[in-house]
Amino acid sequence: TMSREALGRRIAERLRAARESLGLSQKELAERAGIPVPTLKAYEAGKSIPGGEAILSLSRVGISADWLLSGQAAPAGGELVTIPLYPIQASAGGGSYGEEHPEQLEGFVVHRPWFLKAFHVPPEKTHFVEIRGDSMEPTLSEGDLVLVDTSAAAERPREEGIYILNIDGVIVAKRIAYGPPPIFRILSDNPAYPPMEVDAFRDNLQIVGRVRLVIRRM
Repeated sequence: TMSREALGRRIAERLRAARESLGLSQKELAERAGIPVPTLKAYEAGKSIPGGEAILSLSRVGISADWLLSGQAAPAGGELVTIPLYPIQASAGGGSYGEEHPEQLEGFVVHRPWFLKAFHVPPEKTHFVEIRGDSMEPTLSEGDLVLVDTSAAAERPREEGIYILNIDGVIVAKRIAYGPPPIFRILSDNPAYPPMEVDAFRDNLQIVGRVRLVIRRM
């Protein structure tokens, strides 16, 4: 029989391989699975063995339970994946993540091959947030859910479009247009809100991700 230490090391290696195959950092995987970062680090160091609840949480974000426990099957990227909806409220004049690692409220189960074909981004690199405020009317309305592509996260946007931005710790949904480098313009579709000009190299601005889809209640 395998010792507990040896089992911990095996699971640690498999978990790390699965996470890397999904292209996720420890922080990203911990947030998606609803597991504290120190706990995930302990799993990957072989210092702790994930229990049933943790394995179930990891399986919901695409890491195979069979792979973790036995080394059988593909490490990650199962056909059904849950895209989390976080209690992050992107807003016109305010809003924030609330916590460094927001609790996942719920999620949407998608068919991974279909999602990749439709959006050209792995579902593991996306999440949903809820829009607050009216600064992006009529394009985005209060209560809309937007799919955020975090593979587009960067210090400076690579192309124009609608993004979720973190400006001085405030989360906003805005349209980005290029100005003369290194300046770009942050625009609201609602003309009642004036545009902003931002230096791309400001330390207090971060691109959280690009908006790829809007779900609106009728």
